[in-house]
Amino acid sequence: MKVLLKSLKYLTIGLICLCATLYGYRFLPDLSLNGMHIEFRASFETPTIVQIFYDSGNSYNEESSSRYEILENKETVIRAFISEKEIKSIRIDPSTHIGEGYLESIQVRYKKGLWQSVDMNELLSIQHLVIKKQNSRILEFESIAGDPILILTDIPKENSFQRVFDLNLLYSLLIFISLYIILSLNLLICSKIPEWNLME
Repeated sequence: MKVLLKSLKYLTIGLICLCATLYGYRFLPDLSLNGMHIEFRASFETPTIVQIFYDSGNSYNEESSSRYEILENKETVIRAFISEKEIKSIRIDPSTHIGEGYLESIQVRYKKGLWQSVDMNELLSIQHLVIKKQNSRILEFESIAGDPILILTDIPKENSFQRVFDLNLLYSLLIFISLYIILSLNLLICSKIPEWNLME
């Protein structure tokens, strides 16, 4: 009888955790959008605008771009979403002014997949930009005119693992396991206290 009661206790805890996890799942960020997410950090010595263009076969144009404001000498996280399925290349205009700045840690992610790092050495200076320092993680530059341009053609591709991997499901599984462990430990501790051990 005692074994059955203990089994029912832990089964009840499991059901509570499952209900809580399913309820919380709908509040997780929506990562289901088709397309590509891109994220990086940027800084410039004067207030400026960073503009991102993407070429999906129709070359670069204002309609296929997004603009982000950067404050003076303040590192800003740039997050963009590109809805097109096939991206041939990405163009980054890191400033609209003359001066110095940097781009750091470009990452891309498809749908609900994991972030993939972009090798910063793959960024090519096209015009009005002098590269001061460049490695796999960071690119420091000087803009010598008001319209510097960087091009990225080697973009990480989505693979089969990325297509089936769901970050939200992983988060939910971790939440379920955490809740189950916490509630089970509480039950175990309470069972050791005679006044609370009502089921014995």
